[in-house]
Amino acid sequence: MAKRKNSGGKDDSGSTSLSLAADSVKGRIHSISVAGEERVTLEDNFNSISRETEYMLDRIGDFAKPSQKKILIAYREYLEKNLDNVNNRLKELDRP
Repeated sequence: MAKRKNSGGKDDSGSTSLSLAADSVKGRIHSISVAGEERVTLEDNFNSISRETEYMLDRIGDFAKPSQKKILIAYREYLEKNLDNVNNRLKELDRP
């Protein structure tokens, strides 16, 4: 798949994969049994997180490459800690 450029000339393939991942989560939200208002709130919160992630990566791309690398390493560590928290919650749910 060819990498697309956004209006600022930056690689847009990451944004596309984020959008696909976000759509997958939204599909899961629609598949669970919760009250309509709770579902809307959950989807709104997730949409906000998704937009902020795309915005953050776009903003980081505006910095000089050495600065981008430093920020991206720190951002990756932040995301890894979030992933660890998600994995821990999943383990808790699997316990009898």
